[in-house]
Amino acid sequence: MVSQDLSSQINFKAVIIIGPTASGKSALAHQIYDYFKEKHVKFAIVNLDAFQIYKHVTAGTAKPSFAEQNKYNYYCIDLLPPDAAMDANLYAKLIHTQCQELYNKGVIPLCVGGSGLYLRAFLHGLDSLPGRDEAIRTKIRQMAASYGWPHCHSELAKVDPIRASELHPNDKTRIERALELYYLLGKPMSSLRSKTSNLGEQSTLFPSFLIHLEPNESALKEKIKTRVPLLFAQNWISEVTNLLDNYGEQLLNFNSMKAIGYQEIINFILEEKKCNEKLDSLSAPPELLERISTLTWQYAKRQLTWNAKEKKDVIVTLNSKNEFENINLLIQQWLKENKLLKR
Repeated sequence: MVSQDLSSQINFKAVIIIGPTASGKSALAHQIYDYFKEKHVKFAIVNLDAFQIYKHVTAGTAKPSFAEQNKYNYYCIDLLPPDAAMDANLYAKLIHTQCQELYNKGVIPLCVGGSGLYLRAFLHGLDSLPGRDEAIRTKIRQMAASYGWPHCHSELAKVDPIRASELHPNDKTRIERALELYYLLGKPMSSLRSKTSNLGEQSTLFPSFLIHLEPNESALKEKIKTRVPLLFAQNWISEVTNLLDNYGEQLLNFNSMKAIGYQEIINFILEEKKCNEKLDSLSAPPELLERISTLTWQYAKRQLTWNAKEKKDVIVTLNSKNEFENINLLIQQWLKENKLLKR
């Protein structure tokens, strides 16, 4: 459960946009920002993506351009170096602090992104959890090296079926953390969560208007297939090559590199270097694009499943202009009800 100290420090109100990757969250946020700017309502877009907070982790996270960041008053982007540690509780505290600072200045946070445990920590709070235990993590990684991460996932399913059901069998970071907590505490991670009732029955830590993007799945899958090559066109391989030059193979263990696609690109570059030590440039082979597209789609489906549990004020598909108009009117009504129009 969130501590009383933290709860007492949170007294802001916010508009929140959630949805799967590539669903159009940023575009919707920009539209809302523009609409209310004309009405002299001060919004700032607060990034909820757990990986856009890292510097130099750009192309694969679809980070907004510097021009967009300046135009739309973005916050919580490029805050940490790539080797910084991060967990859901630290992440939530960081975002809460930024939202509170903005709100205190008369600016309404427009929070965009987020999924899974990080989103739950931001919206509802989590129990305080113990820190990392490197000895236990070493044992888990040895098990993974010997038998593979799907085996570790099956071991997690034996002790914490709820958490295991939420994770992909190759989600190394989260499987490791869930097993670590079980071995440390002797009880499943899922039992430690603040308010174990369904997400839709939980109250949020602060008043909010929550918009859920729920696009047609086949259309989203096609959009992801189109999007991945565009990410590579933004020098994704060069970005990862530079990170490898700066940090070496330890890069594989950074939390920032758990964003979809980075592990695959790191391994691709390392394999190519074995064959040719003087690489000038690399282009992504079709099988790498296909692999990352598949992983992105699988991640998007998990986001859809998780977000479906969350209580929301409006569900949109962004298939018509009328939806944009309706969203703006609903937000405007919420702002009036919460006496935020004259801030």
